[in-house]
Amino acid sequence: MRRQFLAVCLALLWSALVPVAAAPAPDRNLGVADCAGSTCHGSIRPFADRQIRQDEYFTWQRKDAHGSAWKTLFTERARRITGQLGLGAPHEAQACLVCHAHAPPAEARGPRFQLEDGIGCEACHGPAERWIAAHVNELKTPEERVAHGMTATWDAKVRAGMCSGCHLGDAAHPMTHRIMAAGHPPLLFELDTFTALMPPHWDVDADYRQRKPATDTATNWLEGQIAATDAWLARMETGALGHGLFPELALFDCDACHHSMNGNRWRADRTPGLPPGQVPLADQPLVLVQAWAAAVNPAVADTMAVQRERLYQQYETDASRLREQAGELRGWLRREAWGRLRQGSADAGQLRQVLKRVAQNAENAQGGDFYYAQQTAMAAQVLAAAIGERGGSNGALRGPTDALYESVKNRDRFQPEEYRKALGRLSAALR
Repeated sequence: MRRQFLAVCLALLWSALVPVAAAPAPDRNLGVADCAGSTCHGSIRPFADRQIRQDEYFTWQRKDAHGSAWKTLFTERARRITGQLGLGAPHEAQACLVCHAHAPPAEARGPRFQLEDGIGCEACHGPAERWIAAHVNELKTPEERVAHGMTATWDAKVRAGMCSGCHLGDAAHPMTHRIMAAGHPPLLFELDTFTALMPPHWDVDADYRQRKPATDTATNWLEGQIAATDAWLARMETGALGHGLFPELALFDCDACHHSMNGNRWRADRTPGLPPGQVPLADQPLVLVQAWAAAVNPAVADTMAVQRERLYQQYETDASRLREQAGELRGWLRREAWGRLRQGSADAGQLRQVLKRVAQNAENAQGGDFYYAQQTAMAAQVLAAAIGERGGSNGALRGPTDALYESVKNRDRFQPEEYRKALGRLSAALR
């Protein structure tokens, strides 16, 4: 017994003397300036005979909203929002900096890094310390690039997950009803549409496809809806629903309260099993991805419908049960559904069925709310384009999808009846 005791003591003494390996230092962010040389990404015009355009810096600076994200913190609107919230100067408020600037910790900033660059190159492409010198000639494969710390932005799944933090909100990038009440616009996101509006600083051409796996319009849309669904359920599951008497309304349908009292806005069948007068959850991305599932994997769609109804059943009980059900649904989607929906590639006929289901859902129940109307309009344009990309006929869809998009351009002038007329035109074109 005494020998065992001495052995334990010696082991403890030895472990105390052996130095513990320090955690590796984080990769440093070098700053936009290290990418903006005229022979790298800082050309004033694109080159047609190169692998890359080389005007990426000026495209970002002059056309991309990410390049002006920092500047918006100095507007009167930004000062009014932080004043209402008691946060002080917007450009110093952490609640603003998490999305309006790339703000790594001080030890992860190189000598030329500037917070004032806003959402710069490394916010999306990853800290450049280990890959900047090698990415021109040495890193030949996507796997090598990722191993050196580069973010796989060419992968729609990775890109959607990365973008969703700021564009949809999460624990690290909170977007609350209180922030919106102070004047911040509601968050809106659809991956393919927002990529096109950015605008892209890359061309998906033949040599791009040789270097990186390319995704298309339909895949972008699906991954965006998956990321949006996961982000929404994660916030509900992890306590963002609120703990007091009043719930966190950012997780609910804004338009249930914020709509004109003129016109017929009564939609008794808005959500499954929810009595009239209750505020629906903001489950639009789940409804949209269920439309995809109905066309490509009906078994998954059926289970999603059951799970969604259970979510609303728990909504009628208490917040803790709603959190549990959100976690159960999120876990099932991650384990079972997402992988099955990503398998294979939906053909033009299946995409047409997805679009038909999106339009039917909007006409039958969910389409009267402005936020869902926006998502429906973006989905219609994206899916119509994707049908053409995958060899289908989409000429008859262009007029109706353009009319649908036009009907949701301005929230203050949104007319549900005009929107429903456009939906009717789209449904007729899909018959």
